[in-house]
Amino acid sequence: MHPAVTGQVTRVGWLRAVADALAARGVADAHALATDWGRYRGEVVPEVAAFVRDVRAAGRPVALATNATDELTADLAGLGLAGAFDAVVNSSELGVAKPSPDYFAAACAAVETPPERCLFVDDQERNVRGARAAGLSAYRWNGPADLPYLRAALGLGAAHTLR
Repeated sequence: MHPAVTGQVTRVGWLRAVADALAARGVADAHALATDWGRYRGEVVPEVAAFVRDVRAAGRPVALATNATDELTADLAGLGLAGAFDAVVNSSELGVAKPSPDYFAAACAAVETPPERCLFVDDQERNVRGARAAGLSAYRWNGPADLPYLRAALGLGAAHTLR
């Protein structure tokens, strides 16, 4: 997946390569399987969306910093998330992915905030370690049950009603 999330190949090209590799290994219906797998574009967790809105309403910029493909903008629009963030930092546009120090520098620059004033949240330990090495505070995401801790860490009050 690295070539797709660093912009060396399109998402479609990457899925085609996956299908070809599976077919070469004798997987029946490899192209149909890859096409079906490629249809999943993500989902919105309402509690997380509300948290992002609350952080922004408190006057703090929020960036979506993700290792993604060339289709991220369309995916965000399809999920109703266009404009939900102050910045979107897409590895396929940068040509470098998390946990690279250059990636984190670009993410901080996108929200015009020095690393020591940024909180990075990610579900991958290697990305959390990379963010910390780049000077950011970082938290390993385990799911929506982590939101009260993150709210407290940011000095936000109790959660608002889901909107």
